[in-house]
Amino acid sequence: MTSSMNLFGRFSLDYFKLSGKGLLGQMQGPGDGGGDSAPGLAGSSIVHNYSLSAGVTKTISSSLLTDVRFGWFKYNPVTQKPTVALP
Repeated sequence: MTSSMNLFGRFSLDYFKLSGKGLLGQMQGPGDGGGDSAPGLAGSSIVHNYSLSAGVTKTISSSLLTDVRFGWFKYNPVTQKPTVALP
């Protein structure tokens, strides 16, 4: 680019799994899983997120600046409630 124009971009990918059991045994109830990120999780969750951003900044004069940004995010959770086998 030039000294008056700046271009940037970023891509990130995140993949994680969380799981937990119900605090009331077969009656389920709130879960014990997920830790600090998802307290109370009963069941399982697999998440695969994508994030993309790009932008350009152009300095026109000492008192005028143009900034354009684009962003895209895909939140892709797959969750399952715990299975219960009642007597």
